[in-house]
Amino acid sequence: MALKSRAFGIWVAIPYLFVGVIFPGMRLLFRHDLALASWFEWRAHAYLLGACLIPAAAGTIILWLLPLRRTWAGILAGLILAIGGIGLWVAFRLTFFSGFEANAGAVAAAEILLLPCCLAGAYAGFLRSREQQSKAARQVAE
Repeated sequence: MALKSRAFGIWVAIPYLFVGVIFPGMRLLFRHDLALASWFEWRAHAYLLGACLIPAAAGTIILWLLPLRRTWAGILAGLILAIGGIGLWVAFRLTFFSGFEANAGAVAAAEILLLPCCLAGAYAGFLRSREQQSKAARQVAE
């Protein structure tokens, strides 16, 4: 249970920190204009947190239901679930909060979140496969 909550926390924290800290820092580093006023508004953080929570929750639940014994299978499953989770979030966002400019914003946010979510999903899959391998080794030893 502790490993599942750690994987979920990592899956939420990596994309959130990437979009909240690293992405604005990269834009400032390359001298692009950046409006920081939106980051002091709670709605921006709620939007970003929702965009991070939906893929992480769906991915972690499904990942822990899969019987993964190989490390590469866990990493691949985490990548696929991260992409599917982002797709699920975009579908939810476009279905219930649609509008021309809102749709473009949701797709742009999904493109920004895709890489960090895939990295976090791959790491969560790695953790899950290692947990399965250690369970199998304990069962053999008993």
